[in-house]
Amino acid sequence: MIKTFLTWLFQDFLYHIYDLLESKYTLAVSTLVATKSFSPSTIAPGGTSLMTITLTQVNYPACTAVAFTDTYPAGMTNATPPAVNNFMGGTPVAASAGGSLSLTGGVLPDSTGVTTVTTISVYVTASTLGTYNNSTGAITLAIGGPVTAATATPTVAMYIQPTIPLGFIGQNYVFQFQASGGTAPYTYAVTSGSIGFLTLSSTGLLSGATLTQTALSFSVTVTDSAAHTRTQAYTTNFLPRVSTADCEL
Repeated sequence: MIKTFLTWLFQDFLYHIYDLLESKYTLAVSTLVATKSFSPSTIAPGGTSLMTITLTQVNYPACTAVAFTDTYPAGMTNATPPAVNNFMGGTPVAASAGGSLSLTGGVLPDSTGVTTVTTISVYVTASTLGTYNNSTGAITLAIGGPVTAATATPTVAMYIQPTIPLGFIGQNYVFQFQASGGTAPYTYAVTSGSIGFLTLSSTGLLSGATLTQTALSFSVTVTDSAAHTRTQAYTTNFLPRVSTADCEL
């Protein structure tokens, strides 16, 4: 029994020593990651999107001489003005209507024991329908790195109205879809959901009437003569009309 007790005591002692060593010598993971985003990710031809490059540090030392050159794909340029918003310090360069964003001499804070997020952003534009795969290129630092390039893909698509109006019971409903940014003529079709009692012509006229309160949810796809498409989701309700007499006290 004494031998068993001593064995248990020794094992318990070893477990405590192991826990102490593990807590003292566990290495904290240090990371520096680049990401890129566009907001909105889809624009109409000639519209603008805010491109943001984000550097996220986790338990990472301060960095100097942060640099990169983000060369845009053909057809994508900085907006006029580009309205650069830079929290990385250094010298950013983004000429109006230029095809790149670059940074030299950037500085990142010490993030030992914490997580820090640092950004630089610029407004960009494009006029031709399609997708634009964009990369930051390698991001270099005075110490460590380079940071793996971040990529994102904005889209330029035809414009179609994002919402449709409410309808009223017993009243004829008429709404004309109007796309732009593609090559006319345009054709329209319901591609998901149901328009119920309404009808949609190929030229985009949505019309009909109902005598009951109804909620509709559906998607319309517009196609131009060059076979470009844009799909937009819609919801609307058909409600009783309230007269001024109903509001009198």
